[in-house]
Amino acid sequence: MKKFDVSILAAAVLLLALAVVGLSEGEKEDPAVARVGDVTITESQFSDALKHKYGIRVMDQLIADALITQEAKQQGVTIDEAELEKQVDALKKSLGSDEAFRRTLEKKGFNEQTFREALKIVMLKDKLFEKAYPVTEEQIKEYYDKNKEKLGNPVPTLEQAREKIKEKLAGKNRAKYQDEWIKGLEKKYGPTLLDPVLAKQKASEEE
Repeated sequence: MKKFDVSILAAAVLLLALAVVGLSEGEKEDPAVARVGDVTITESQFSDALKHKYGIRVMDQLIADALITQEAKQQGVTIDEAELEKQVDALKKSLGSDEAFRRTLEKKGFNEQTFREALKIVMLKDKLFEKAYPVTEEQIKEYYDKNKEKLGNPVPTLEQAREKIKEKLAGKNRAKYQDEWIKGLEKKYGPTLLDPVLAKQKASEEE
């Protein structure tokens, strides 16, 4: 399994608090989330601070997730439970135990359910991206011919090295083309920011 860092998903969790607060804005109560002496910090204050400091970065992530979900639906691309379970099991194995896996998720602000939902989006993105920018057999062979001496000792055969090379080239494609791909999806689906604070942040970012 390719290296997977749960920190890339943490941004999507940040604005989950904002979404929850947004649903409760019409309510009279504004629950306290912290107290410092006789000063109370409320949920709406916390939400507002998050939105002003991190809002557009997290909203961009949430929009990207929505774009990926829309495109996957249109193309009929899915992630089944067996695929998802395989990735989760591999991560648990790499961390050493179920307990280490649970602690890692907690540090990143996840429980297993929210992590699985976020991981599914990442897997959908990878499938869609690999369809848009596939690694060809010619590219694999060219990379092998140029770099086979660096792939191990003794030098592996092309078949032995194929998956490793494909993964490396796919990573290069993501680094080179992912922003371009997301921009293409934005043009296709036309996301609109309805919150004036976020819209202003986005406009400033693009100046």
